[in-house]
Amino acid sequence: MQKWIFYILISIVFTFSFITKKNTKTNDALIDLGRHLFFDQKLSANLSKSCSTCHDPKFAFTDGYKKSIGIYGDEVMRNSPSLLNVKDRRSLTWADIELHDLEKQMLKPIFSTTPPELGAKGNENQILSRFINDKSYKKKFKNAFPKDKSPITFDNIISAISAFQRTLISENAPIDLYRSKKDTNALNPDAKAGMNLFFSDRLSCSTCHNGIHFDKETRGYPFANIGLYYCEDIYPHEDRGQYNHTKDSNDIGAFRIPSLRNIALTAPYFHDGSAKTLREVIAVYSKGGREINYGSCRGNGADSPWLDGRVTKFTLTETEEHQLISFLHSLTDSTIFKNKLYQNPFFPSE
Repeated sequence: MQKWIFYILISIVFTFSFITKKNTKTNDALIDLGRHLFFDQKLSANLSKSCSTCHDPKFAFTDGYKKSIGIYGDEVMRNSPSLLNVKDRRSLTWADIELHDLEKQMLKPIFSTTPPELGAKGNENQILSRFINDKSYKKKFKNAFPKDKSPITFDNIISAISAFQRTLISENAPIDLYRSKKDTNALNPDAKAGMNLFFSDRLSCSTCHNGIHFDKETRGYPFANIGLYYCEDIYPHEDRGQYNHTKDSNDIGAFRIPSLRNIALTAPYFHDGSAKTLREVIAVYSKGGREINYGSCRGNGADSPWLDGRVTKFTLTETEEHQLISFLHSLTDSTIFKNKLYQNPFFPSE
């Protein structure tokens, strides 16, 4: 009787091990397919862009533009956010707190028409045929979706790219070495002084930018109006943040609190890329909002009735500003540039 139990246990262990290895192999194949699709311009209607055009590893998976550009040269509504640590993000766009699912989010860049980003709408068959007629991709899709008789579909494309995006992790910056690995030399004296300023009650930066990715608020809401605009038209009519979705006046000008990881690499800043440097960003917060005296939206954001209560004015000396920026630079994870799995497989770096 004991022998039978032993053999049954061995059989269960063997079966579990086989299934685990098989699932791991399939998962690896899915991520590999997603990586290739992410960097491949064949996914765009006119072969001009890929996901990586707006999310380039060189810029911590942003693109360096105020607002990204679609396949026909049109500006999209907002600045391209970093995809690093996207698996931990509570909301996936600047202004829609309800969007939590990567697969659903990807429908917009692939199929949107106002403006077309990748331009797949109306060009689905043409785009799919490029992969169907590619022997290498046929094999990759088969390995990633072994149960599908016809695996080359947009649903599977989206699943694969999402799987790749979830592997984009950035948690090895000097601040991580200092905090998690207790390496006291990971931060220089200026960065340490800047860290004390960042977490001080005087500046209150950490009220909105806390947690492992510096995007977790300690109180209040995960979206905020930080006083970028306040004009005769209340807020630029073309983009009023979360109000676009909720139509709740309390949400006018409220945008997602972004992660500060790799912020030295992701300029320009804010949802519309309207700040070129970290100094400009700090100036907005120190004044409790931004004053604009030109163009169609003149006014002082500090006077906005929708200004988030967590935004408070402060004064920094030149030395303190330098220290704060040094700390922000310590959030940069340079190891992302060395990770070959994050690089373009068609043009691997040397």
